[in-house]
Amino acid sequence: MGTRILTNKQIAAKAQAIIDRDDKDIQLHFAGYVEPGHTNPKRGIIATGNWHDYREAGKAFEAMGIELEWNDEWTECSECNGLVRIKPGSFDWIPAFTDNADGDGIACHAVWIAAVFVVIVTAQC
Repeated sequence: MGTRILTNKQIAAKAQAIIDRDDKDIQLHFAGYVEPGHTNPKRGIIATGNWHDYREAGKAFEAMGIELEWNDEWTECSECNGLVRIKPGSFDWIPAFTDNADGDGIACHAVWIAAVFVVIVTAQC
């Protein structure tokens, strides 16, 4: 019998079942990275969590091709839902986000730059 290849939707459902089974504090992300220098995983699924607490879930996720990140180092852009690093990964790290003007989360620089561009273009018209 051949190997059965699962779709991303099926993998996401299996991962969510693992999370729900034990009420784990793990989030699945599907919008990819918006952090400079990071490429999106082949599966397009990234999970954030405290992998010290959820080692078995982490192993299962890795076996499914899900990328793992630490939940205290990454968060979602509140505008585009892409993942942004919020803690340094190296000594030369530069934050790629800004606090939202309304105080509700953060916006990645891609969203922020696009908003500034719209303001500048609008002001010139």
